[in-house]
Amino acid sequence: MGASARIPVRISPIFWVTAAIIGWLNSRSLIGTIAWIAIIFVSILVHEYGHALTSRFFGQFPKIELVAFGGLTYPEGPPIKLWKEFIVVLNGPVFGFFLYLFGLGLLRFNFIQASALFPFVKIFTFVNLFWTIINLLPVLPLDGGQLMRIVLESFFGVKGLKGAMITSIAFSIIFAVTALFLSWYLIGAIFFLFAFQNIQSWKVTKSVSNADQSRDNQEELKQAEAALMRGNEEEAARILKHLRDSSQKGILFISATQYLARITFKKGQYKETYDMLMSIREQLSDEFLVLLHFVSFEVGDFILVNDLSATCYQKDPSLETALRNAIACASLVKTKAVIGWLEAAVRSGLENVKQLTDEKAFDKVRQDPDFLQFIEDNKEVES
Repeated sequence: MGASARIPVRISPIFWVTAAIIGWLNSRSLIGTIAWIAIIFVSILVHEYGHALTSRFFGQFPKIELVAFGGLTYPEGPPIKLWKEFIVVLNGPVFGFFLYLFGLGLLRFNFIQASALFPFVKIFTFVNLFWTIINLLPVLPLDGGQLMRIVLESFFGVKGLKGAMITSIAFSIIFAVTALFLSWYLIGAIFFLFAFQNIQSWKVTKSVSNADQSRDNQEELKQAEAALMRGNEEEAARILKHLRDSSQKGILFISATQYLARITFKKGQYKETYDMLMSIREQLSDEFLVLLHFVSFEVGDFILVNDLSATCYQKDPSLETALRNAIACASLVKTKAVIGWLEAAVRSGLENVKQLTDEKAFDKVRQDPDFLQFIEDNKEVES
């Protein structure tokens, strides 16, 4: 059995719908639409087999999926070196170019020129040349963008990956504007979509470091996660500390820090938790931003509690959050903010305002007329 027989192919229903729409827009006839569907199907499938067969040759187990605006090849199995990945990516356009040459050869035959197939062979030839050229543009996720990424990454590591993202964003916008100027509205819309996707990807890659590409570091994070799943927090903490020391920055460092912060928090080690979370404050997920708000209060960093107050109350609109914010603002002598947070606490279920505000935490604002009026107003409500 050949390698191609072991490559599964999945075709999404939206592929047929998209191909039919493209066919109808270009032919305005039933036969023409069917011909376009067949041309698109063969062209994209052969292109993806260029990727998949090469991937299979290098020992991977690829899968092909045909989707709305093209195809995807998933190279599952053992990772391969960058130069091999380059060849895998390149062979998609190479197979497409061979289809163009095949169509060009057919057009030379007299029996093709004299038959009803001639216009369809011309379309087939044009489509494969056009798609090969478009697909080699330096824009991710097109093959040209992937080739650019591989080359830059092989020379410059993570900096090369980030450079490929920025280059891809620039060219996506240039090609989108050019396509719209030429009235190629569908292509223009697709390139604008690529620009948006690349901007989102670039935001993610800003946190990526060379340490994130280390398979040893990746394996350590998996081991720590497995230890946490078993409930062995001591082993997990040991692995996570080593991972933080070896990575220093990047996505793995952020993940290890957040896991470790959760462990130290459960032990009541608030200062350690605070220090760790502060080291990655700008990259914290919502869960850990709320946790930082809590431990900042516990260690007395009321400036940070105030800075995070609105954001964290949005994410955790509880009585406890409102009270922490009120006490922090009282310490900073922000009377209006204190009153606002106490009002939020009342809405969240606070009953005895007078008893709470008699506490030492509110000494700095106790004589403020607005604060006294707030207490008086809430006395009437409580009575």
